[in-house]
Amino acid sequence: MPQTNLLKSKAISKSELNGMLNQIALARSLGKSVGEGPFNWQKTRELVEESGVLMGSKIAAAKIVSLMMCKGGVGKSTLTHLLAQRISQMGFRVLLIDADPQGNLTATFELENKGFEMNESTPVLMDLLSRRATFEEARISLCDGLDLIPSTPVNSMLDVVIREHYRNPAAPIRELLKNLKSDYEFIFVDTAPSLNLINTAVMVASDLLILPVMADRFSEIGANISLKEKEQIENEFSVSLAARVLLNKWDAREKSAGYYEKYYSQARFQRFETIIKSTSEYKNIFLDKDLGAKSRVARKNREDFDGLVAELIGHFAVSRPQISQELKSYVPKEIVTP
Repeated sequence: MPQTNLLKSKAISKSELNGMLNQIALARSLGKSVGEGPFNWQKTRELVEESGVLMGSKIAAAKIVSLMMCKGGVGKSTLTHLLAQRISQMGFRVLLIDADPQGNLTATFELENKGFEMNESTPVLMDLLSRRATFEEARISLCDGLDLIPSTPVNSMLDVVIREHYRNPAAPIRELLKNLKSDYEFIFVDTAPSLNLINTAVMVASDLLILPVMADRFSEIGANISLKEKEQIENEFSVSLAARVLLNKWDAREKSAGYYEKYYSQARFQRFETIIKSTSEYKNIFLDKDLGAKSRVARKNREDFDGLVAELIGHFAVSRPQISQELKSYVPKEIVTP
């Protein structure tokens, strides 16, 4: 396993951490999603101290969250990176799995620029499922509390491996992760924009499927195909899968944005209230800790992600009672930069 701290990290400010904790505390205290109204920061601080809700709690078994969409270009990989990064920063132990042969999630970490060589011999998910490598051999420790199983084009053989090694095509990921769920609190899986055996296995193993969409017709088609595939898998394997649509890279100025925001508000989509807005600074919102002060757009984009984190954690009702003094003394972790 490569050394911890392969990537350079930057710490966030105390006020930024408090903002996230406040949003989460408010959502949990009111039993609402974060997107239901503006926040009164003084009131949320009082709620934090009254309820003692503190992130960084220990979860008995990891929550497996997979990002899927039968359409490319919707921002799945960057979204997975930033979401996992933000949750890890709060003190949760996070594992990222890149199940896409294109390796876009892996590429967001720019490992080769940090002195880590990626080639055909690098252990990836295919090697784990075929038992050619152990988890410890494949795991890359990015920083304390954030690990990655990378991807290379070798993962294009995943479906072949599943056919050769598993009688039940739904079993591979579930079997792989059952021994890891006690080591992490969140496991995020980035998938290819296709319908295949590995995506079936990922879906069956997941506690939640996030379907990112943009304000266009192709995303609409992709979302409906993805939900139809989910229903077929539920029927075939007698499972119940939770799925929620997320409006991503959203530009309210586009004529189609208003229509699709209403369209995805239909109950069957179970969409997140939080909307991740489109901005040219999207990939740098956590890289430059001073960007929020310099750019109102970047600051709002950070707030979007904080709202999404709050909703996600609220979805799983993850919290623990703590005295307010422990909250006040909580030290922010460093985060990995894209």
